[in-house]
Amino acid sequence: MNNFFCVKAILYYINISRGDFMKATELIATVKNGISKKFSKPPECEADYLRREIRETKEQIELANLHFNDASDKDMISYYAYMIKAFEVKYNSLIRRAKDLNSGS
Repeated sequence: MNNFFCVKAILYYINISRGDFMKATELIATVKNGISKKFSKPPECEADYLRREIRETKEQIELANLHFNDASDKDMISYYAYMIKAFEVKYNSLIRRAKDLNSGS
């Protein structure tokens, strides 16, 4: 059953025409909250988050380098040079955070 029919069934059940709008919105919020909790992932620990971000950023640097090497347009060369620099700054920041986290443990 998709969300539209769930909401429609809830509104029908509460009978919006009687003016129970606040009850309907509270019930919808409760159902929505329950659904999002059911399908949400457990919180990721910071170390796992940093490992994933470092890996993804390293991949982005490699991809930007490939595009930089293939670029022939002056503007695209500049674009990829800035992208590489931005990803390197992000990568270094993530490495520092990981080192700080590791030294604090």
